[in-house]
Amino acid sequence: MKKEFLGVSGFLAALLMSCTMSNAAESILLADAAVETEAPQAKAEETKKDAEAAPAAAVPQVQYVEYGSRIDFSGHIWGSWWDGFTREGNAGNITQAWLTAERAIDTDKYGADWGFRVDTIYGTDGAEAQCYGDGGFDGKWGVSGDGYGAAIFQAYAEVGVHDFSMIIGKFETTLGYECLDETEELFNSHSYMYEHEPMTHTGILGTYDVTEKLSFNFGVTTGNDNSFEGRNDDYGILFGTTYQFTDRFSVSYAGMWNRVTEGATMGFDYFDVFGGEETGAVNEYMHTIAASWDITDRLNYTFVTNYGSMSDKATDAMLYGQFGIANYLAYTLTDKITIGTRFEWFHQWAEEDSFYTTDFDEAEYYALSAAMTYRPTEHIMVRPEVRYDWVEEGDDDEGFSGGVGFGFIF
Repeated sequence: MKKEFLGVSGFLAALLMSCTMSNAAESILLADAAVETEAPQAKAEETKKDAEAAPAAAVPQVQYVEYGSRIDFSGHIWGSWWDGFTREGNAGNITQAWLTAERAIDTDKYGADWGFRVDTIYGTDGAEAQCYGDGGFDGKWGVSGDGYGAAIFQAYAEVGVHDFSMIIGKFETTLGYECLDETEELFNSHSYMYEHEPMTHTGILGTYDVTEKLSFNFGVTTGNDNSFEGRNDDYGILFGTTYQFTDRFSVSYAGMWNRVTEGATMGFDYFDVFGGEETGAVNEYMHTIAASWDITDRLNYTFVTNYGSMSDKATDAMLYGQFGIANYLAYTLTDKITIGTRFEWFHQWAEEDSFYTTDFDEAEYYALSAAMTYRPTEHIMVRPEVRYDWVEEGDDDEGFSGGVGFGFIF
């Protein structure tokens, strides 16, 4: 009995041990399987974290290409009525019928760019835009008996690379403060300084923006008011700079020097004392200094001074001189109304031994103007003005004049 019990007990013990070992082995296998299953998942998660931590690959940039035309057409028609001291008789005219075609450069957007501009003008100012009979191809169109004429005022190509640009052709002068475009002015009449400045140059003019505040320009030209055909062998240079001291205050300087060849006819208004007489070889110099100050968001004051001279090339003797000062004050009443005043003193003189043939020796001019610009819509301008002049030349003279200008802008 004892032996049988031991046998049964041994069998049961062996069976129990076998089951225990089997369960343990199964647990070990399951644990190994779990480790093998979790390893790829952990590796994948680790790889994902590494990928997220790594910097993203650069996305290829596509160069922007603009296929639409960038040529803009604009213009205006300006008429005026004026009477009084500065003009004989009651005069109403279409002063400017102006058309502009332009492809402006944009080096900020494109880096390197090209463009052009052409301004054509017809009217009483069109005769002046011919630059006083400069001999160019538009000068052959002539001026009608009632003072109307047509001209290509500007025609130039332009190229630019980043902060540098250059124009080649016929362009408006860099001298002076006022311009020919009536829609850019505050007054219908012009200052004496404007009337004694060149209007255009033909040649090359480069501009370099050194910083956002400082810029320089330099050019080589065929003199003053010479068109593409030119006049004899005149030549000259332009130079200037502008500095923006603050957001409200800036100062600019523009200068020119020219060599006028022997036998040239001095028909320029800015040297009007010579009355179209032929000259020897002479040197011309002129500069403009302008300071503009935005006193408030609505009030601006601008100070402008001009100086010009002519000297004999051979002897360097002074033949003619001019000097002027003008003060401009403009106040914006509303988005549609701006009022302004201008006070000017202008002085010119000629040396006694110069080759002028008139009785002119020395003269001083004073002028005070007040004007208002009203723009009821974006396309319409109305500008009344009143002016008082007094002139000290021989028999002193003075008087009032005034008028109104009307413009349609498109």
